[in-house]
Amino acid sequence: MKRRGKGREEYTAPPAERILQLKLCLGIVCPVLLLMALINYSEQHDALALAEGIVLATVFLPPLFIPQQTMLRHPIYLDAGECLLLAGATVIFILLLLDGGVAGSGILWLPLFPFAAFHLRGIRQGWLWIAASTVLAVIALAHEGSVYSAKELWMFLPAYGFYVVLAYLINSFRLQNAAILDEKVRQRTARLEFLALHDELTNLLNRHGFTERLGHLLGEPETPPLSVLLINCSRFQEINNLLGYENGNLLLRQMANRIETHTATDADIAARLGADEFAVILKGNNPFAAAAALKEELELPYGIGRDHVEIEVRMGMAHHPQHGKSAEELLRHADIALRTSRTLKKSPIIYDERQNPYSLRRLELFGQLRGAWQRDELVLHFQPKVDLATGRMVAAEALVRWNHPKDGMIPPAEFISIAEESGLVRPLSKWILARAFEQQHCWLDMGLDISIAINLSMLDLTDPGFPKSIHALLDGKPELARHITLEITETSFMEFPDIAQDVIRQLGQMGFSISIDDYGTGYSSLSYLLDLPVREVKIDQCFVKKMNENAKSAAIVRSTIAMAHALNLRTVAEGVEDKKTAEMLASMGCDLGQGYFFSRPVPAEKIPELYRRRTQPLKRRPS
Repeated sequence: MKRRGKGREEYTAPPAERILQLKLCLGIVCPVLLLMALINYSEQHDALALAEGIVLATVFLPPLFIPQQTMLRHPIYLDAGECLLLAGATVIFILLLLDGGVAGSGILWLPLFPFAAFHLRGIRQGWLWIAASTVLAVIALAHEGSVYSAKELWMFLPAYGFYVVLAYLINSFRLQNAAILDEKVRQRTARLEFLALHDELTNLLNRHGFTERLGHLLGEPETPPLSVLLINCSRFQEINNLLGYENGNLLLRQMANRIETHTATDADIAARLGADEFAVILKGNNPFAAAAALKEELELPYGIGRDHVEIEVRMGMAHHPQHGKSAEELLRHADIALRTSRTLKKSPIIYDERQNPYSLRRLELFGQLRGAWQRDELVLHFQPKVDLATGRMVAAEALVRWNHPKDGMIPPAEFISIAEESGLVRPLSKWILARAFEQQHCWLDMGLDISIAINLSMLDLTDPGFPKSIHALLDGKPELARHITLEITETSFMEFPDIAQDVIRQLGQMGFSISIDDYGTGYSSLSYLLDLPVREVKIDQCFVKKMNENAKSAAIVRSTIAMAHALNLRTVAEGVEDKKTAEMLASMGCDLGQGYFFSRPVPAEKIPELYRRRTQPLKRRPS
């Protein structure tokens, strides 16, 4: 604490400590003064004894009985108590100087005064009290005289001066050390208070601080339009393992700087919630555009030492008040949108009640999905794959549909995520494989030369026992494997690559064709195309759909086709929705096309008709 005066502020003890000092002094002085008054009275120093009694009763005792809480609430009582103690001491010391007291020893008490003055009122005010008491003592001696001789008084003067200087030095040293200690405590307290609400690595708000700030915004009488945006670095663990934790922390600090710089211009609020997850409160009427701009900025290269690191961020967003009215609700729903963003590999994703794994509908679907295949509610639809050179259907992708008895046909986007999150994806995969194998056998008996493509999940590829399970499903017909293509995504075997690669090799040895699905959107690595028994590359629709308008997308498709053919791999383009795109793909030499231009997914019984309905070959343009 500081006591203000002219010039530099002076340290003074906190009020609670000052109250303790005052009451301790009074607790010692009062009984001593009472004893001195009684002794002086018995020794016929009546005037001195009376003065001591009056000072004791009117000056020293009242502050002693004022409650501590009263002094804390009303600091004027504390200041008055200290001043009364010094004023009373001044009166007593002057009387002792004049009268001498018991055995003429009263003068020996005078050196105590400077210690009390400096200790109670600090250095500046202590000097004022000492000066004032000295002047009053000189006036009193000049007017009344003293029992001490002039020689005794002059002999005492240097000693008194020595005690004043000693009291000054001791209290200056004490106050200086107390000030240093107080400053350290203050800085440490300020740091702890800062860390209670902020992240130590990035200095952004932490989860507690972010939630508190968001709560304050939501508690305003007129809450402005705002959204909560959660951001996650999709490859952070990989970067951490590759470059080390120090460089990982450097990347996080650079991400935080970009987020802080971006939000500072829009008066938004940013935080790091933990690990590689950040949060931003976006204000304004177009939060989606703001989030998209921030995503673009965050995905620019980072300089980490001598390396340049590129990352991909996922974003989930929840709007107030549509998606929640409290901070906890908005954060929870933004987190659900973020998880959906990871699953769909799209950003930003705005929260949708259907994404919520804890919504009533999803909980109901979870319970009903568990026995859906036993109740024959699941069906397989097939989307044709067409040879772009001949116009003939040569394959079909098996896609599961849930024909719910109450809600009708439920799209896979709604229940596949439930299966993945609930652990039902493995039995669901086995059901799909079993039905697809049955359908393949049926079509072969009908003379239809159609291969079936089936999607495998990450859980399938990381299960060492999966090849044995799929071998059992072939039911003694291993030749079926030659007509089956198993589609896997690049990201599906990245978490446990050794196990996944072993599983894929075993499937290849059984005769299954392996296709890399969504090629170009994951952790593309040519080494997998060389090391694994891959026979097909499936170009993701995000490139195919933009070919006509985006030269870069067209270049990516063209180079992917050329690379695949150089490796003797077949190419499939998904997302073909118009004739122009189909002809463009044909001109590039793409082998197969799949999309609404050829056919939507249809029940198995409609496939023979589509197979026999030979489409016209697509004209090849000069590439």
